[in-house]
Amino acid sequence: MNASELLPAQFNAATWFVDRNIAEGRGTAPAFTYEGRTLTYADVHELVNRTGNALVDLFQHTKRCVAWP
Repeated sequence: MNASELLPAQFNAATWFVDRNIAEGRGTAPAFTYEGRTLTYADVHELVNRTGNALVDLFQHTKRCVAWP
């Protein structure tokens, strides 16, 4: 079984991995720990939103979208 069989055609990773955990009350829980630094789900949520807004600003005058295979 491959990923295309497991995931729906439209899958938003930020919603599944970040927003869902925030909504379920895990904002202060550790999301990632790397080299002694821990980021909470709230930290990741802020970074994801900042990145998304930067991409919107960057491409606001084009009809392009960002997609990862």
